[in-house]
Amino acid sequence: YLTLLPVEIRHLHQLQILDVSNNNLTQLPTTIDGLQQLQQCNLSHNNLTSIPSQIEGVTNVLELHLEYNHLTQLPITISQLSQLQELYLSHNNLSQLPSTIGQLIYLRQLNLFHNLLASLPPEIGQLQSLYHLDVGHNLLTTLPAEIIYLQNLCLLSIQDNPWTIFHPVVQRF
Repeated sequence: YLTLLPVEIRHLHQLQILDVSNNNLTQLPTTIDGLQQLQQCNLSHNNLTSIPSQIEGVTNVLELHLEYNHLTQLPITISQLSQLQELYLSHNNLSQLPSTIGQLIYLRQLNLFHNLLASLPPEIGQLQSLYHLDVGHNLLTTLPAEIIYLQNLCLLSIQDNPWTIFHPVVQRF
């Protein structure tokens, strides 16, 4: 199993698809920002605990798979992935999302299933392209009122959370 990606990966300037899933990666090289043509990146089923802030250099990525890792947070620079359409973060240890998540204006699918999220940032309402949001199996007790701004949302999965209240505006959703 692969435990490290070589720093020389930065020289693969034309790389469009990277699949290193099902390995034993514990960290990513900070030189990942050299993969500026990358469109699909599958880092799922590894042992990653963090993502370097240099991820911001992978500006053309459309699809990012980070599910089944040990992530506890996302870098605020995730917002620089300006073309990102699909973000898969299920089965991690995320307890919060950065407010900058709202800057991912082309994000269509956000999978946060089975994490430790106790709340979602209000900026989630800025994801105007979002059509699929899965926040099942978290620690959510409510949803932010801003969720009503997700006019393209077709699928909202919220099962198995310790719900207490829904904001009155959200109840009309």
